[in-house]
Amino acid sequence: MSDKIIACSDCFKDAAFKYMISSYGVHDTTIQCPHCGKCSGSKVDLNSLLNVMHLFFVNGTVHRTEYGGAPVLQMNDCRAYEDIESISADLNDDCRLLYQMTGWCVFLYGPRLCMVGFNDVLDDLRSDRIQYAIDAILSSYPVVTMDRSQYYYRLRIDPNKPYDISEYDTPPTTVHRTSYGRLDSPDNNLIYLSSDLETCIHECRATVEDNIYVATLKVNKDLRLLDLTAYFDEECTEFESVRLAVHHLFLASSHSYRISRQLANAIRDKGYDGIIYPSYFSHIRNGNDPFVDNYVGLSYFVYNKHYADIYQVRNYAIFGFPIQDGKLEVVSINHVRIKQVKYDMILCPNIE
Repeated sequence: MSDKIIACSDCFKDAAFKYMISSYGVHDTTIQCPHCGKCSGSKVDLNSLLNVMHLFFVNGTVHRTEYGGAPVLQMNDCRAYEDIESISADLNDDCRLLYQMTGWCVFLYGPRLCMVGFNDVLDDLRSDRIQYAIDAILSSYPVVTMDRSQYYYRLRIDPNKPYDISEYDTPPTTVHRTSYGRLDSPDNNLIYLSSDLETCIHECRATVEDNIYVATLKVNKDLRLLDLTAYFDEECTEFESVRLAVHHLFLASSHSYRISRQLANAIRDKGYDGIIYPSYFSHIRNGNDPFVDNYVGLSYFVYNKHYADIYQVRNYAIFGFPIQDGKLEVVSINHVRIKQVKYDMILCPNIE
């Protein structure tokens, strides 16, 4: 610890918050807590305690809306303490103690509406003005050439012929399909790839009981992709931000697929070979919260290039039949066995 210990898990009443302190504190029974005098609890300094507070009260209370999301509780050091009616008496006692220890107050949060989906571009995407929004997206994002030095992965669960390379190309049009993904549709054939194998596991919802195979692929030709993960400066507010609209679109669940498929069709019709897009599972893969804002309520994703880079896990959608057409080459096909699964989780407040 960089600073002196100011509290321990035994100082607090709420069981979930005590658990969080125990998870992130130092377990040393030779050290006496300066606040409660006990040696049994996990100890924290100021920075560690503020970190646990943010994980528990802010990250832990994020409520996802149809597009976007925001925390129900927030914290800062600019407010005077007030009880919160929608949490338990024990947790209010803990919040009062935390305010005395740190000077930071936990309070009910009224987020900026752009965080929960109020965005002009997103409104257009959801209306009969969708083509205007698609044109704005096409003109805003850069075109990149797919990296030939990198390997890409295509995962299949229980393929009919596991070591037949055609199993890893786009499904043939003769195959009857009952469902489609985020970007493909009956009139837009494509395959999904990732440069991150673990992301493939998430995307395919694979389990330990599945018979999983993965093809490792490389690029044989220069493929032009529209990069929907790219950062670019925008001279507008978050309410007009193209980047925030795309961010919300790809974080949304299956109700957004109608829009993303139309966007994919437009990108294909412009002559691109494919799309780089942010994985829906980016926040699970890297542990970064996609709905955080800064001290004055501005979105980190919109205004912080570093955060935008580290948040996104990039996936690739390649149009047509790229293996059959020689655009992609299968380097190897391997069986996948999931050896271990680990969870990094937090407990969160009960809010009535």
